[in-house]
Amino acid sequence: MKKKSNKDFLEEVYKICGNEYEFLEDYKNSQEKILVKHNTCGYTYKVSPDKFLQGRRCPKCSGKIKNKNTDYFKKELFELLGNEYTVLGEYKKNSEKILIKHNNCGLEYYTTPKILLSGGKCPKCSMELKRQNQYRTEESIKKSIFELVKDEYTLLEPYNGVNNDILIKHNTCGTEYKIKLYNFLKENGTRCPKCSILKNSSYEMEIIDYIKTFYLGEIIQNYKLNNNQEIDIFLPELKIGIEFDGLYWHSEEKRKDKNYHLNKTNLANSVKIRLIHIFEDEWLYKRDIVKSKIRHILKYNTGEKIYARKCIIKEITVKEKNNFLEKNHIQGADKSLIKLGLFYKNFLVSVMTFGKARSALGSKKSKNNKKIIFELIRFANDINYIVIGSFNKILSYFKKNYQFNKIISYADKRWSTDSNLYTSSGFFKTHDSLPNYWYFYSGSKIREHRYSYRKNILKKKFPDIYSDKKTEMTIMLEAGYYKIWDCGNFVYELKKD
Repeated sequence: MKKKSNKDFLEEVYKICGNEYEFLEDYKNSQEKILVKHNTCGYTYKVSPDKFLQGRRCPKCSGKIKNKNTDYFKKELFELLGNEYTVLGEYKKNSEKILIKHNNCGLEYYTTPKILLSGGKCPKCSMELKRQNQYRTEESIKKSIFELVKDEYTLLEPYNGVNNDILIKHNTCGTEYKIKLYNFLKENGTRCPKCSILKNSSYEMEIIDYIKTFYLGEIIQNYKLNNNQEIDIFLPELKIGIEFDGLYWHSEEKRKDKNYHLNKTNLANSVKIRLIHIFEDEWLYKRDIVKSKIRHILKYNTGEKIYARKCIIKEITVKEKNNFLEKNHIQGADKSLIKLGLFYKNFLVSVMTFGKARSALGSKKSKNNKKIIFELIRFANDINYIVIGSFNKILSYFKKNYQFNKIISYADKRWSTDSNLYTSSGFFKTHDSLPNYWYFYSGSKIREHRYSYRKNILKKKFPDIYSDKKTEMTIMLEAGYYKIWDCGNFVYELKKD
């Protein structure tokens, strides 16, 4: 009997569950556990191929992980990486940073469990590897490539340093392309651009397949705009376009500068097309929320209708608020001062949160200290319901029960138009903010807000590469992080009557 190959195994997986699962390690045999990621929820775990094909799926989604705690996270980490890391902090949730020690080098640093479990590496050792690679021979480089990918890739030019571009061939598909070897040699390094684009195309197809489950109109892929620009998905009858923005291929590393996404949105708007941008991590980890937003924008909501006038409002706990926002808001949990919940028959169906205006988002402290300025930070309905009038009801409650002079809020241009809930509820638009950026580690699919990587705190995060003479961007690139820009925000203001 022919021995099953990695390709054979992946084909079996695809036939059973499509792109729902992504195997991060190669198949060796039917019993040896390998790393797999459940793309729907983002959870990463190890499973034997035999058990997987027999029906064993994501333990998180199957309910086997009831209340994940520090001990469980330590167990996960040990199964994945042995004694390489020591957990020094207390686990709270996958997306909240925790103190970790890399036992190989002794560095203590903060990272999220999600990044660590999905392949994120110690920043100090990543930099040391880069330094070591600078002095390697062509023979040792070829050996390293073979150890990583066997005969899948071939160098087509003489080796001239890991930080210089070199021509390489992906033997599987025949594509020849240039790449910095440093980016290739990392364990989760950059691979064939054609195959990577095909993978992004598979995510585009998943979005199209989902839209087809309820929308019967024409759907066009790669619709051409002016100036040789294309929209990934276009619905001509609704004049709505959808862009799927893979993090790496839409980063500054790939020359997608500060205004790239904004300019494309403005170009679409100039021909009366509303353009939505879906970032890769949103589709991978917030898929149900993205699907709900698509349905809402396409006006195909099917949830049960609830009228806000039949609901009651009360303050909710931090835990209630964060749990609700993680399940129902594209940006997830927040740090807010006032947390208001709308309840229908004791069931939480809407949440609105407020905080004092934050300078980090561009607000300016008033010269008049008596002025009370709040920011409306989050608003979300349960994605399984249509809660009619919830925004106005909760906002009216806030206005009656809290002292304020002004409320400001921000609407993400990737998802919003400038005529929305705000303008119909008494807010007026003051201006459009400039595009904002996130960082993501080169081996992960998770964006992190730039506020966590300001230069004044990088010295603690990356002590081995920090220098006052280096820019924030230089330090982050050396630490293995890339930058990706959004389209900016619409900024709204509501003054007290």
